Amino acid sequence: MILHFHSFFSLRYGMMSPQEIVQRCESEAISMRQKVAILLADINNVSGVSNYLRAARDCKHILPLVGCDIRNGDRHLYLLLCESQSGFAQMNAFLSEHLMGGRAFPEVAPEMLGVKVIYPIRNLWNWPKGFDASDSTWGIGIPWVHFDRLRLWKKPLPTGRLLAIQTVTVRDEIDFETHRLLRCIDHN
Repeated sequence: MILHFHSFFSLRYGMMSPQEIVQRCESEAISMRQKVAILLADINNVSGVSNYLRAARDCKHILPLVGCDIRNGDRHLYLLLCESQSGFAQMNAFLSEHLMGGRAFPEVAPEMLGVKVIYPIRNLWNWPKGFDASDSTWGIGIPWVHFDRLRLWKKPLPTGRLLAIQTVTVRDEIDFETHRLLRCIDHN
């Protein structure tokens, strides 16, 4: 299971600082007595990564992961998960190419060395055009609310590629209301 966080660097979306994400996750992981994988993947940017990694440097109970949540507008396309510094550099080049050029992100992520791609569960039902299922750099992220759907799936599941993932954006009900207001402002 990976917990995927948006920090306040996901403008008009996330509510927590990267440091607070690390503090909260470390205290929860200590109480659970296990190491927890935490992915900071802000929307179309990596601005919070240095603060996040600096805060996680001395934590013993979390495994800090770095990536980026790729979206075209409100449509989530995929998560990029860096496996190395060279993967982080490739991801940044990909982001810069599209954001600086004002171009939409592709439906299928290009192959990047040192970067894994986690597609949303909807891709199990309808793969984007040009997708290569034999490529070893992809997985399917499944939030807990969709686990029951897997029982109804009639085709063979790529079980080695399924990944339990849950996105966290807010701390409490007050943050949720603020998040909703920010989303409304973004859509006006």
